[in-house]
Amino acid sequence: MRKRKSLSQAQVAKLIGVNADTIDAYEYNTKKPSFDNLLELANVLGVSLDYLTGKTDDELELKNIQRIIDIQNMPEEFQKTAYYAIDAMIRVSKMEKVYAE
Repeated sequence: MRKRKSLSQAQVAKLIGVNADTIDAYEYNTKKPSFDNLLELANVLGVSLDYLTGKTDDELELKNIQRIIDIQNMPEEFQKTAYYAIDAMIRVSKMEKVYAE
C-alpha cells in the first residue's frame, strides 16, 4: 500500500513520527504499531483503519468516506439527489462491464 502511494519507508516514518526501521518492522510483521500509530498510518495512506488492520478487503479511501459523511450532512432533498446520481452512475458502470465481456 505504501509503495502504491509512492512513499518510501523514511517518508512514512517521518510523517507519523517514528524511524524507518519501525516502518520496516511493521511491514514484516515483527513489530505491532500502537493504536496512535495505526491511526496516523491510516491517515497518511488515506485508507480506513479497518482496511489497514485487515478487517475488510474493501480499500475505502478516506476521501470517499468523507464524501459519504458530507452527503449525510446535507438536507434530505440534496441527499436524495446525490444518491440518485450515484446510483445511476453505478448502474451505467455495471452495464458497461457486462457489455464489455
